[in-house]
Amino acid sequence: MTDRVIPRPAAAPALRPLSAADESWLQELYSDTSGPSLAFLLTLSGQATSRAWRLLVAEQAVGAVWFRHIDTEVELIDMRIDTAHRNRGFGSLMLRQALQVLAKSGARVCYLEVRQSNTVAQRLYRQLGFEQSGCRRHYYSAGAQREDGILMTLKLEKMIAV
Repeated sequence: MTDRVIPRPAAAPALRPLSAADESWLQELYSDTSGPSLAFLLTLSGQATSRAWRLLVAEQAVGAVWFRHIDTEVELIDMRIDTAHRNRGFGSLMLRQALQVLAKSGARVCYLEVRQSNTVAQRLYRQLGFEQSGCRRHYYSAGAQREDGILMTLKLEKMIAV
């Protein structure tokens, strides 16, 4: 009789709070210049209203998400998935888990703003239940042009039941 090796199940992706130990990984994640700078995000992380997590897959960090949480409202400041791990559902998973944590801690609504040209992000947000709630005309610089900022809102009671 041969011994059969039963493979260990892969660890489920896990949301963990960002810490100072993550700074070198974050520098790599934020090496491109699109979106908020890492310096700006790290300044936020020192504030009492800041909430930030990383998504670990097989103990490897693949993404980060940053919020500002005041009373019953949260604002999604930035989320980013490492380029090698994009288009595999990790952004949706990370955002869903973070929103569930925030909802359980008393947040009732989440706001965000996204460039009009960022249709991939808009599709993700809509899949999670965000709805367009406004538009900031010509808000973003886009080279010599200006681009609208799309405002989106999600009522978080939807996330508690998920």
